[in-house]
Amino acid sequence: MTKANDNIVVRGLRGKFGNQVVFRLLNGETIMANVPAKKKKKRKPTEKQQAVRERFQEAHKWAAWVLRDPETLAFYRNAARMGMTAHATAMTDYLRPPRVTEIDASCYNGHAGDPVVVTATDDFRLKEVRVRITRPDGRLIEEGPCQPDDSGKRWYFAASKENIPPAGTLITTTARDYPLNTATMTVTVP
Repeated sequence: MTKANDNIVVRGLRGKFGNQVVFRLLNGETIMANVPAKKKKKRKPTEKQQAVRERFQEAHKWAAWVLRDPETLAFYRNAARMGMTAHATAMTDYLRPPRVTEIDASCYNGHAGDPVVVTATDDFRLKEVRVRITRPDGRLIEEGPCQPDDSGKRWYFAASKENIPPAGTLITTTARDYPLNTATMTVTVP
């Protein structure tokens, strides 16, 4: 953009010159600028694009809430990588759900006290991991929270009820993070 103040040739000039430049009058000064690009016709977003936009809006709402809650804000400030804000970190956490990668039921034999070990992770931290044990016909045997190990990646559940014979029993694990995203995995006891 070029400004011309007391140039007799362009003083007061307005409009397009060829397809190369535009002259405009702004605050009493003549300004020469590139010809603006033609605006493309605005298209309606596809269903996928709309879904992504809505997900980002929800992530922004979560991050805005985080900024108003001192305890959660402190967590996200500490978790933020270099150059990221707590807001961006909270949005990232919202947009990336937890993962359940393994359910180890090899020691589950249907007896009280038998362990189920779950491997579940999140980019930041998990709020809870729960196990639900059901018979093949869908009847609930028991459910409850798991206890994390020191790394926070492996979670332990100890059965409290008898389930003989255990063959065909379904063990479902649900991991939940702080923005309340969930991940679920189910295995069948052989």
